[in-house]
Amino acid sequence: MAETSGMHIVQLTAENVKRLHAVCIRPDGNLVQITGRNGEGKSSVLDSIMYAIGGKRARPGEPVRKGAKQARVEVDLGDKVIRWQQSKKGIDSLIVESKDGSRYPSPQAVLDSLVGDLTFDPLAFARMAAKDQLAVLKRVAGLDFAEIDTERARLFAQRSNVNRTLRDIRGSLAAMPEVDAPDAEVDVAALSAELDTAYKERQAWGATQAEHETAKAEEKRIHDESREQIAVIERRMSQATERMIAAREAITRLADPPDCDTIRVQIAAAQETNQAVRDKRERDQAVANEKDHAERADALTRKIGKIDEDKAAQVGAAKLPIEELGFDDDAVTLQGLPFEQAASSEQLRASVAMGIAINPELRVMLIRDGSLLDSENLTLLGAMAEEHDVQIWVERATDGEPIGVVIEDGYASGDEAMAVEE
Repeated sequence: MAETSGMHIVQLTAENVKRLHAVCIRPDGNLVQITGRNGEGKSSVLDSIMYAIGGKRARPGEPVRKGAKQARVEVDLGDKVIRWQQSKKGIDSLIVESKDGSRYPSPQAVLDSLVGDLTFDPLAFARMAAKDQLAVLKRVAGLDFAEIDTERARLFAQRSNVNRTLRDIRGSLAAMPEVDAPDAEVDVAALSAELDTAYKERQAWGATQAEHETAKAEEKRIHDESREQIAVIERRMSQATERMIAAREAITRLADPPDCDTIRVQIAAAQETNQAVRDKRERDQAVANEKDHAERADALTRKIGKIDEDKAAQVGAAKLPIEELGFDDDAVTLQGLPFEQAASSEQLRASVAMGIAINPELRVMLIRDGSLLDSENLTLLGAMAEEHDVQIWVERATDGEPIGVVIEDGYASGDEAMAVEE
């Protein structure tokens, strides 16, 4: 046997539970078959075990047989004895004693520590939804991916956002032609200031030119005036000459006035150049942005990959109930197939193995739909019970054949049944 530790039911005594009158069963072997016709009380035997070991949460509102005053169950587990009784009025009593007869102060807490999820129906594992099967298997294997799955989901969502932005950037970048332009814009404001200065200088040059012509004309007119006014004319002439000389000097200084058209051409060229610079800068920024988002996406991909590697390492190191069991992100697998696609015999073996793994201390399991098991699966069930030293109680409907413990009209018979004084 692969495993030998844990408690079995040494003796079950039950009275007035549902359809039972009184039964006392001392199991012999690991597979305990409770048989008989339908309606004779087979289910009540397994119910008695469940009500006693499962505690309040496992009991129905009315467990007492019709016509009886109270139900009573005693389960002897060797190391512990569980005694439960309930009156017709609902008064409930639960006692758990150790082997030396001392009582536990919190009997329900003791029972809660003994009972696993699949104790009372190990085949329920095969009927679970895929996500529930996966949760149970991870718990049995000691795998808790809650934290790393949350971190992976966060990184995955973050990478998705980065990739969406990256796609937008690349789409915009594809629509931008490459621009041949300098890196810095031309100072249009400085050129505009230069043009303004040139305008003012040209205006000054024009005004001086006009002044020169006016002075020249005045000089000629004064020269023609009569001689009797010569003294006055000479004085005025002298003044005009001085003005003319000053104007000529100014003309000499401004002999080559600024070319405004040239500056205008420069401004237009500068604006075109600056637009090209801005286009180039925008594209360079898009290229840098694309590189940044691509690097972020790659980094997130590496982090997600590391999480997946760590998860795979945990899975590889996990000890599963049987080698053929496995799982992926969504469901439990059996022999490499989705659990529900595996053969019924393999599902039975895996379900019982899961129940055994969940109940390391209490080596007792109850199977109610044993009538659905064919002879091959029943043999497999017995072999697993022997191999893992687990006691499996199986309820099966028969037509009067004396197999295992036979229940008839609420009483037990067979080699494992003992008489009970009512």
